[in-house]
Formats: sequence, C-alpha cells, structure tokens
Amino acid sequence: MTLTYSFDNRMGWYDEESDMRTTWHTDKKYIYDMYKASMIRAKKYGYGIRFYGDSLSIKELDGYYDSCICIDNIQFELLDDLKIWIHTNNDLDCVTFDGDIILTNKLKLPPNTDDVWFEYKETKKGGPLSKKFDMQNGYNTMLDIFKDADTEKYIPEFSYHNMVAWNVGFIKFNNQKTKDILLDGYYELKDFYLNKIDTSFEFRKKGMLPSLIVCQYHFGNLVTYHKLKASALKSLNHKTYDHWVGEIKFMEGCKDVVKSILDGDNKFRMI
Repeated sequence: MTLTYSFDNRMGWYDEESDMRTTWHTDKKYIYDMYKASMIRAKKYGYGIRFYGDSLSIKELDGYYDSCICIDNIQFELLDDLKIWIHTNNDLDCVTFDGDIILTNKLKLPPNTDDVWFEYKETKKGGPLSKKFDMQNGYNTMLDIFKDADTEKYIPEFSYHNMVAWNVGFIKFNNQKTKDILLDGYYELKDFYLNKIDTSFEFRKKGMLPSLIVCQYHFGNLVTYHKLKASALKSLNHKTYDHWVGEIKFMEGCKDVVKSILDGDNKFRMI
C-alpha cells in the first residue's frame, strides 16, 4: 500500500504574518520534521510514500518520499481542499494519510467490502462535536452560522442534527459511487459556504476551520443520508499509531518523539 501525504506551504497555516493562521505556533521547521518522522515510520512498516506539495515543501521533504507531485499551478482555499483534490484526481487505490500520524506498527485494515474508510468517528455525545469542545474547535459556533444561512434549505443532505462527523486523517474509498457522492457533496457545500456564508474569509481570519463542517461534518451527513457503510481505522488500531490532532502535535512529548525518530534515521543514513 502507498500512503499519500500532502502539504501546501502557501496556505499559511503556520506563518506568523498570515491571516489564515489557525494556531499561535509558527515553527514550520518542526512541521516538516514531523512529516519526515511520519514518513520514516511509514517506510519502516513497509508502506510506499507519495507526496503532493508546493515546490518549497517538496524541497524540504526531499529524500523522505518515493515520488512527488508539485501543486504550484493550483490554488486551494480550505484546509481539506488539497486532500479532496487528490482523491478527485486518483483512482480507488489512493489512500490519503496525515503527516501528524506516527505509526508504531503496521496498520490493520477494515473490510474492503465497506464503502469508505475514515480515520475515526467524531460524536456529539461527549466527543469533539459536543458543546464543551466548542472553544477548541468551533464546531457548534460554525454550525449555528450554517443554520442561520438556511443551509438545509439549499442542500437537502445537510442536517443541523447530525450526530457524527468523520475524521479525514485517513481516507480510502472502496467503490466509485460512494466516492462520487462524498466528493460531489464536499464541492457543493464548499461552493455554498464560499458564496453564501464566508465571502470575505472571516471564519479563517478568526482561526476557525470551516473544513470541519464542509468536510468532516458533512461527510457524516452524507454517510447517514445515503446509508453508506463507513469504517473507522482507529477502531482496529488503538495501539498501532498516534494521531497528534490540533495543538497536541506541539506538546514537548511529541517533539521528543519526532527528534528521536529523526536522530535514529540520521545515524542510519550516516552508516
């Protein structure tokens, strides 16, 4: 299996002067080091590495991927645009994989009879979609804004009462019909969001991540509405990897793990 990583330096997620920053952390060197550590571990467990990135990211990660595709001639607007574009332009063998996932063993995979594999299910009952997490992720604040815009009226699959979102740290489609439903649904809601809700990028300038609604939450809508069979990679891999979502990746313990992996790899490369 080949894991497809992606990063677009031009989006400015970690740039100190960028309006699109989503965190107060600006150590981009560490982000590249984390990607390197993730790729080293993936190769250790037998996976091929393909990387989609802008020319700067391709240069920074040179030597860690098996193949790369430059995206300099394409502009993206939302966090998950690149990932969705990758699936749009590849077949069902494509597996997208986030650079903040660190393997500790080979992955156990769900049945390929399931329509789609995501990383894990996010829920409203005590999970990331619940109101107690709103200060961290803005799910409920953004959902209220989508409600005020009458999104349900324009997009029948969209529901304010959806109880599930699917984390897209890992995506693998297993049939074309399901893939078409989910990708078409993503592009439809993204277009509505950009043209009816956030025409001046105010969400992003406030550090919010509209992709949480446009991608992960709406994938939950679409899976439920169309009665698709989705599986969670995490349910089979509690001790197989760590996913450092959000601010977690900047904790000292995570930085120590990255340093340890890179130090070990550097020693190997010097032999």
